[in-house]
Amino acid sequence: LEAPADDGSFRYIRYSGTDYTKPDDPAPLDGDFSFWKIPARYVSRGFDRVDAVLADADGLILIRDTQFLHYDATADVWSAPHPLSLRWPGLERHYPDFETISAVFSAPDGTTYFFGDGSWVSHDGNKPSPPFAISMKWALLQNRITQQNRVDATLVHGDQTFLFSGDQYVRYTGSDYE
Repeated sequence: LEAPADDGSFRYIRYSGTDYTKPDDPAPLDGDFSFWKIPARYVSRGFDRVDAVLADADGLILIRDTQFLHYDATADVWSAPHPLSLRWPGLERHYPDFETISAVFSAPDGTTYFFGDGSWVSHDGNKPSPPFAISMKWALLQNRITQQNRVDATLVHGDQTFLFSGDQYVRYTGSDYE
């Protein structure tokens, strides 16, 4: 999924199985906020945008501002919106360059990495790290991530982690992110 435009529209590509060399469709598909199928009762209570998405073993975690929804795909059930601090204690703190989470992934060791506007934070399940500049850790080569200090999306597949910024990506292999 690409970052949504101001009107909430975005393009996305689907892959099936374990071979990510060929997408299911010949061209990107179009989506909008309805793609998520968030229950209207939560949308009316303010969960009217998705800033970042984390796939977990049971389904999806959708993040908006300082809240998240959990979709349990097995039971086909949505949780009510909860503060991020319920799942990630201490993450409710705001920083000038980490107001909105734009991308998130969980590493194989269980650490969750959050990317904001120019900064990233890791969370070990108990407490978050302080914020660090994206360019100080990730994509330490000349590309859009270092030039714009921005991560738009993430994907973890096996022991490989991909960070996307616009039409470029960087791949990390293994579980040593520090």
